[in-house]
Amino acid sequence: RTDDEWEALAETNTNWRDVMFRDGLIQSHELSSAGGGENTTYYVSGGYFFQEGILERSDYERLTARLNLDHFAAENIRIGLSTNISYEENNFTVAEGGYGNNVYNPVFASYLINPYEKNKDEDGNWNQDFGTWGFGHPLEQLELNQDYQTDLNMTGNLYAEYNPLDNLQLRSSIGIDATDYTTNNYLHPDSEWGRDYSGSVSRLFQRSYTTTFTNTARYNYVYQDRHNFNLLGGFETTQHETESFSTQGVGFANDKVRVPGAASTPYAVGGTAYAFNLLSYFSQLNYGLDDKYFADVSFRRDGSSRFGAERRYANFWSAGVSWNIKREDFLANVDVLDDLRIRASYGTTGNYNIGNYEHLALYGAGFSYAGHAGTGPGSPANPFLTWETSESLNLAVETRVYNRVDFTVELYNRVTDDMLMAMPISRTSGFSSERRNVGKMTNRGIELSTEALLVRTGDFAWNLTANFTYNQNNIDELFLDVEEYVSGVTIVKTGESLGTLYYTRYAGVNPADGSPLWYDRHGNLTSEYSDDDRVALSGMSYIAPYFGGFSSNFMYGNWQMEAFFSYALDRYMVNNTAFFTQNQAFSAYNRSTELHDIWKEPGDEARFPLPGSEPDDVFDTRYIEDASFLRLRNVTLAYNLPREIVQRAWLQSARVYVQGQNLWTWTEYTGFDPEFNGAVELSAYPQVRSITFGIDLGI
Repeated sequence: RTDDEWEALAETNTNWRDVMFRDGLIQSHELSSAGGGENTTYYVSGGYFFQEGILERSDYERLTARLNLDHFAAENIRIGLSTNISYEENNFTVAEGGYGNNVYNPVFASYLINPYEKNKDEDGNWNQDFGTWGFGHPLEQLELNQDYQTDLNMTGNLYAEYNPLDNLQLRSSIGIDATDYTTNNYLHPDSEWGRDYSGSVSRLFQRSYTTTFTNTARYNYVYQDRHNFNLLGGFETTQHETESFSTQGVGFANDKVRVPGAASTPYAVGGTAYAFNLLSYFSQLNYGLDDKYFADVSFRRDGSSRFGAERRYANFWSAGVSWNIKREDFLANVDVLDDLRIRASYGTTGNYNIGNYEHLALYGAGFSYAGHAGTGPGSPANPFLTWETSESLNLAVETRVYNRVDFTVELYNRVTDDMLMAMPISRTSGFSSERRNVGKMTNRGIELSTEALLVRTGDFAWNLTANFTYNQNNIDELFLDVEEYVSGVTIVKTGESLGTLYYTRYAGVNPADGSPLWYDRHGNLTSEYSDDDRVALSGMSYIAPYFGGFSSNFMYGNWQMEAFFSYALDRYMVNNTAFFTQNQAFSAYNRSTELHDIWKEPGDEARFPLPGSEPDDVFDTRYIEDASFLRLRNVTLAYNLPREIVQRAWLQSARVYVQGQNLWTWTEYTGFDPEFNGAVELSAYPQVRSITFGIDLGI
């Protein structure tokens, strides 16, 4: 470029974050009514919610309606119905659609487009002359194309209760959870993605429903005013079915009609159907003596269609005891102590959350061979696949002192065995992995919680609540002679915690010549990068071992203010966006000012090596960051109108409030959001900072 061209570029300084992001509007309206007579009660409500996303084409809209009815058909017979219906519509940006490193993801583009590129031309049109960007305008693509989904959800429960005896209750209920789900994707003929097809329309429709039928019998019995028995028994069946179909058409004469039937060429068709069932028998006995000593035992037998016929059922049980020590005579006169309890429990639970047919040898359909329809092997059979089980021991102490401070400490040790893991297998079998019951994992830790009324005087009160959890996770066993296997950017390895990152370690820059240095698997310095030198980074997991929250509530007269903080500590995450903004290979894009710390001459102690001294695709520990955070998640300031003013307006209550969410975050993570749910964050849609004004009226 000439000096004049550089000077012309310097006259433009576009903040692309300001261009891509916007302030959004949130609306929330709710109306409810409750009432009834001697035998019948009802509750009905309706709501509307709209959120304008902070990115273009990221709006969310929801309509809800709810109805609850309870009726005594006779003195000992009660029937009831509860229903909830909602309709939701989501508009998606490219970021939400899962295209993290796509140049038309506005979050990604806000990092990469150079500041000397203009947003619009002199006529107010989207800039089409990106000198260094080399792609179309991201916001223009959002304007041309469509990507949204709709959800129609309905949940309902119908029940009947019959009390043939004073202490015996029989109850039957049937519940349904149904969803109609659609996705709509349109690529404009003039868009970057749609012009090769002359436009494209994709539609998906999916219908799912889950039916649950539950029958229980409950019996209460009190003997000599000292012994209290509560016995529960029953069974439950769950049936789930899902069916979907999809279609796509390409080639549109214009963009006025955006349905597959208007396409000149059918392009693709698809569909699927699946189902699963669950059958459970359960029982529970609770016993109390003198309101001081308590014991409970439970037993259940569960069967899932997701396992083979010989391993379909499993038994689970639990037992627990507790002691209300405060009710003992030796503590009766200790006034400072209002409550003191200890409890202990031990039991087993099961997990069946896998695919529906993973115990079967499956064949995939839809193949074509020499013009004929065909099938091919899809997955191997494992008729011995069965429930994943966890055994848990819990010990806890609960106390209350000065009638102001509640405190609970709980220790737990949970061992998970026969884990349902997709294990890599030899490719000579024709497959790369197989679901198996393998390995053992331990989670042990401590949970602390407290609630304290710190100040209570006159019209002023100050209340504090807090909780803290420390969880130590460890992989104890895998299977046979396998002690580790790689799962994406993490490694599952005995002796390490789940989510441990697995990378080649960056050792910095050689001050003599500016070349990058790494550690090999054995800890020796090397100037040659290799994926084979990746190691388990002990103590660096994307799953936080420390987490919790705390809140403070102030009340003065009719005023109330509450602030809630959440936190996570010792969590590490891969900032994949930094791979593009701090990588010298992407010289055409806007890059981080961190690159100013680059090696220039012998003796420099620099962070980044000499340009061109390393391969372009090096991905090492440089991009791992501490994602610990402390976040002010919610602040609410409210005023309750005086009762005499409210009653003049024929109201029962009136409350005016202002609420802020995600107002402040402390973190050393340099990406948008340290709370990203995963190990690798790449230009994900960030959490929204919002301010809400509201009025609650009670009629």
